[in-house]
Amino acid sequence: MIGLCDCNSFYASCEALFRPDLKGRGIVVLSNNDGCVVTANKEAKQNGITRGLNWFEVKDIAAKRGVKAFSSNYPLYQSISDRVMTLLSQKTYEIFPYSIDEAFFTPGVIKPEELRYEITNESGIPVSIGLGRTKTLAKIANHIAKKEKSGAFILNEADEDEVLKNTDIIDVWGIGYRNSEKLKKRGIYTAKAFRDLDDDFILKLLTVTGLRTALELRGVDAHQESIKNASFASGITFSHPIVSYDELYKTLVSHAQTLSEKLEKKGLESGEIAIQIFTSRFKSDFYTPFVKVKLIHPTSYLPTFSKAIGYALSICYKKAAYKGSRVFALDIHEKGERQYNLFYNDNYSDERNQRLTSVVCELNKKYGRGEVTTLSALGLTKDKMTKAELKSPAYTTRFTDLPLILDR
Repeated sequence: MIGLCDCNSFYASCEALFRPDLKGRGIVVLSNNDGCVVTANKEAKQNGITRGLNWFEVKDIAAKRGVKAFSSNYPLYQSISDRVMTLLSQKTYEIFPYSIDEAFFTPGVIKPEELRYEITNESGIPVSIGLGRTKTLAKIANHIAKKEKSGAFILNEADEDEVLKNTDIIDVWGIGYRNSEKLKKRGIYTAKAFRDLDDDFILKLLTVTGLRTALELRGVDAHQESIKNASFASGITFSHPIVSYDELYKTLVSHAQTLSEKLEKKGLESGEIAIQIFTSRFKSDFYTPFVKVKLIHPTSYLPTFSKAIGYALSICYKKAAYKGSRVFALDIHEKGERQYNLFYNDNYSDERNQRLTSVVCELNKKYGRGEVTTLSALGLTKDKMTKAELKSPAYTTRFTDLPLILDR
């Protein structure tokens, strides 16, 4: 058996954790620039405010129905996520984080419903626990667990046929909307119907990825965690257009720092950096160049990324009003797996740079994102590039924002 722990309405739950006055009220969290709803708790959904809606279209409805909105506060969410993951790792044999609010785990001796209660009680974040023979089945079990009073569900092999018969194909992890439409056009509406298809038919229609999903539904562990062809990206749409070359470069370096820290955390390195800048897509002179730069060798060292970004920007920049920027880390490798260059031999510098990257990541984790960075990006973080009028305090990462308990 493998388990899945999933935080319920995670961003909204993080906001409610420090606001007991919001208990029982609808809460939504907005995307960058307060554009659309990315998270809505149960009460918000009951009031008609659901994920994906444009905020300006539902703003007045939310106010009338008492739904509280927050701008995204990612340092807070990451901090709370770390707490949940730490608790989960202490109560199970091994965990495999999948996203900021989900982690697979190898079950320990504690019962699923007890595990769910302890993590929810100790972290303050409501979670659901699902167990199945594979990760895909654990995902389905977790979906059922959200509707259970105990918040936990074990999908036993004997019950799989009945459960999969009642699971819509679009709710199967790894299928997605497009593939579900392909299957439904051929009369395949449920997870069970898909599981029982001929392998050759699945390969022809959905390639090897679809076949792996079918194998998982049959109880065969076929989910591969591979970094081959993987990539990482960081980007943003600005709150106001940027024209200056220097300002644009700063935004790109800020994205590169995010990628540097992500790679370091996962023990990975990038052998190629790409940038993309773009103007308003609603204007006739829409401009969105995409430039790649191959690095001497894979790394996660921010100054190396910064130099590559400077070179790429010098190639594609022209004076215009830019609405956003993105940086991509491509050609991903496990740290230490590299093909050395015959004409480059500076192992000491490489080791020093790796140590420096680790230290910078630890400092920023402790004191807040962007507190330690390169001089070129000093004072600039994503928070300052975007509109965030409804942002909550950084309760867990900034001393000045610590919540106060007043003795009345």
